[in-house]
Amino acid sequence: MKRYACVLVFSLSLLGCSATPTHENFARTMDSWIGKSLDKYVDNRSYPDGFITAPNGNKVYYWSHRWSHSSSGMAVKSGSMILSSPASTYIQYCDIFVEVNEQRVILKWSSKGKCEKREVELAE
Repeated sequence: MKRYACVLVFSLSLLGCSATPTHENFARTMDSWIGKSLDKYVDNRSYPDGFITAPNGNKVYYWSHRWSHSSSGMAVKSGSMILSSPASTYIQYCDIFVEVNEQRVILKWSSKGKCEKREVELAE
């Protein structure tokens, strides 16, 4: 019986991992946009935050997304001692860069930050 319980717990933990966004899934999603229209990408995502002109003359559009996470402090009483951790806030980010040619066809992309969390929004 213990063996079956261990197999069940292990199987459920694998299911949880497969549903978690990963950088590989994000990269696969972004790779699917190569060769497609920037206009279609913008329709699916949002207007870019800006663009720069690359040395080769192509335009590189970029999207910047910032979000914060907050945790409330925690206190645990152990016997006569109280252990506590302070509340904290930290900021995460995802910057996506998409290079296009004169016909506005996506040639390549790059990213910085925790962009795997953005994967769902980028699917075509």
